[in-house]
Amino acid sequence: MTDNECSSNSFYGIYLYSSWSNTVQGNTCDYNTHYGVYLFSASINNTIQANTCDGNLEVGIFLYSSGTENQLKSNDCDNNGHYGIYLYSSNFTKIVENLCRVNGYYGIYLYNESSNNSVQANTCNDNSVTGVLLYLDCRNNTIEANTCNGNSGKGIQLLQACDNNTIGDNTCLGNGAGISVDGPALEIPLPATSSQRLAITTGHGSPPGARSS
Repeated sequence: MTDNECSSNSFYGIYLYSSWSNTVQGNTCDYNTHYGVYLFSASINNTIQANTCDGNLEVGIFLYSSGTENQLKSNDCDNNGHYGIYLYSSNFTKIVENLCRVNGYYGIYLYNESSNNSVQANTCNDNSVTGVLLYLDCRNNTIEANTCNGNSGKGIQLLQACDNNTIGDNTCLGNGAGISVDGPALEIPLPATSSQRLAITTGHGSPPGARSS
């Protein structure tokens, strides 16, 4: 699916259901009532690249219980009502070089056992709550080389049993707090930059805007 205009639809711009080995590239999926691009139920080995998913009422790109080896790269997911990119129970996904700015809650959101994912070199600035959030049993993820500046809450936040994650070489400036972690299971590789040392605090409970679907 290449170079399609999929905007202002009642539900989704592009919807993949249990689909394997597709390339979704260069599409415009703006101002849809729910999601710009939606991958549902064991959608595996798909590449979602260089799409514009702005101004959707809920989420720019949403992976719900999708399978392994999906890649989200160089997408523009700005000004969505809830989240720029959202993974729900989705594993082994690469989220690389995306723009996730000025969203209603979070730039990038991993929820409910979304594990073994790589979140690298994304720009998650000026979101209303948090730049990158991992919430509820998200384990063994790598969060590296992201820019998370100017978010009203946290630059990067881990909550509720998100264990064995690695955070390194991120820039988190001008947020309410730079990096916030609930619990001890965080590895910050050395050498740490000055931005990594900013406001590493402990958080508890449910973050604003978090949901289960």
